[in-house]
Amino acid sequence: MNIFVEVFSDEGSKVTFYTVRKEDADISETEDFFRRVSEKTEYQEDALKLVRLLSNQIANLYGAHEKYFNRHERNATALPPKKYHTFKAEDIISFSYSPLRLYTLKISDSIVVLFNGGIKLTKGSAQDDPNVSMYFHEANEYAKKITQAIKENMICINEKSMVDFQGNKIITL
Repeated sequence: MNIFVEVFSDEGSKVTFYTVRKEDADISETEDFFRRVSEKTEYQEDALKLVRLLSNQIANLYGAHEKYFNRHERNATALPPKKYHTFKAEDIISFSYSPLRLYTLKISDSIVVLFNGGIKLTKGSAQDDPNVSMYFHEANEYAKKITQAIKENMICINEKSMVDFQGNKIITL
């Protein structure tokens, strides 16, 4: 089954977000994540904080700074980040603890691929958590395929964009 890498949001001044969509899916993996977690009342505030982190701090203020991508999950990383210090006091988006896990691949300070994720139910590793292990494994497979395609020049990286070797904006893997 093919997966497609496509633009999720390119409206930020610092970062373009990509996502993946399975060949037979109507919506992207990232849209699926936000729909599922937003339906759960107890996680709506964390989901909104995550959206603000992506759209404000990462996309428009600071770019894909390493401090936001510090929750390493093999080939991928997960948001929200582990504890971090903000650049400015007014930018504080506090995640004292959030069970949300949105898996990502930081390509550069200006390109990030968002995958899927879920609500982590256990204190153990994500790969063993019954609620997020599938998303953890998929994100790592997607990250490996994308990284390999970049190494093989099947995906070309520009300042804030990615295209396949033929110049197509939707990349098939």
